[in-house]
Amino acid sequence: MGSFAVTMNLCALFSRLVHTLPRQRSALAGLLRPSAQFSTGQTAKFVAMAAEKHTEDVPLVSAEMDASLPSVSPGKSGGRKRGVKRAATAPSQASEDASGVPDVTVAAAASAKPKAKKPRKKSTYEPDGSIVDDVAEGSFELQRRKFLAMTICIHAGVSQASVELAVAACAVPAVDADDLKIISWNVDGWRSKANTTQKLADIKTVLAAENADVLCFQEHKLQQEHVPAMQAILEELGYEHSWFAVSTARKGYSGVALATKAACKPISVQEGIGECDDEGRVLTAEFPGCFVITSYVPNSGRGLDRLSYRTEKWDSAMRAHIHKLQLQKPVMWTGDLNVANLDLDLFDPAKKADKSPGFTYAERNSFKNTLQECSLVDVWREANPTLRQYSYWGFLGAQRSKNNGWRLDYTLVSEVLRPAVVGSFIRAHVPYSDHVPVGIVLKGVKGGQ
Repeated sequence: MGSFAVTMNLCALFSRLVHTLPRQRSALAGLLRPSAQFSTGQTAKFVAMAAEKHTEDVPLVSAEMDASLPSVSPGKSGGRKRGVKRAATAPSQASEDASGVPDVTVAAAASAKPKAKKPRKKSTYEPDGSIVDDVAEGSFELQRRKFLAMTICIHAGVSQASVELAVAACAVPAVDADDLKIISWNVDGWRSKANTTQKLADIKTVLAAENADVLCFQEHKLQQEHVPAMQAILEELGYEHSWFAVSTARKGYSGVALATKAACKPISVQEGIGECDDEGRVLTAEFPGCFVITSYVPNSGRGLDRLSYRTEKWDSAMRAHIHKLQLQKPVMWTGDLNVANLDLDLFDPAKKADKSPGFTYAERNSFKNTLQECSLVDVWREANPTLRQYSYWGFLGAQRSKNNGWRLDYTLVSEVLRPAVVGSFIRAHVPYSDHVPVGIVLKGVKGGQ
């Protein structure tokens, strides 16, 4: 048998196998491609060209080869591959011409038809330019930089939970006698900490080292009957005055608190803003030089089912509240505000943009509107314009150890109060909650400005 005949036999065999054994098409094509460097379409073209040159005295399949091939009936084994249509002349096998020779052109063309691809969902992510060192999303260089940043954070202790490191950081920034130091912390359930001896001892150690004038807590999840026990703990630490807003809409949910030392007792304390008040989300304390607001802003929910309520009603009510206060004196607003304002404020913005609560464009734009309309300054970000440092890491997937976090906790001040800011900070080492404390030091507001 000549070389041309051998080639014809091999081509016809490949074509018949591809057509009669649809489940093996990709495997056969994969076996052919490494040696011949042909794509499926090129193979089909080659087979078709060979079929046009064959003559009657050179059979496409020799008798020995034909006998060795399994017989295929039009049943399950003759089923087609999804996305590939059979030739109209033969539903289960290749069509035959008048001489009874299989039409390999039709079979090859059917096998070469590419499978339809599902359209990709269009990304809504539009970088805001705050991450100045990023490269193309998905590139090896970006992954390398993220890994390097994560490694540096872990070894530097940025995302490491440690009581010793937390205590060591408490002296920054320095505080003078006439300064007002405010700490804000989403504790993610106070009773789970207070009922564990070691956790409570460590928290007392950290708070004592901070020696803040004002403590603001969010998500304490207490009911009214639990408040006296927490007040007793705060009194042990020197916080003689404390106020609690609890959720009456749902037990074990939400809640904020504010506590001060005896020398810093506020003039008055107000609960709520006229929106979502039954969930205990806002307390406002008036001091001689400013108002201090602590809040736990409603989360938009995993399915974003509360997104419109949060951006249209709650945010609007908070703006009105701040405007009213600013007619009297400046405002310092702190707490878990449940929004990452910039791309820089979370680990992987492209994956979460407009999908995750806290990073939808509706929430971010609403927050930006609040900053602008109320003339508020994000003092920590202003002092750290390119720093990636977070205040929240989810418990699932060891996100804190990977520094896969968000900056959801803020210290905002009225524009006119900016000169009084001594410093602001994030206490990244504090353990036992998915959030860490943030803080601010203000000069000259204890006795008025």
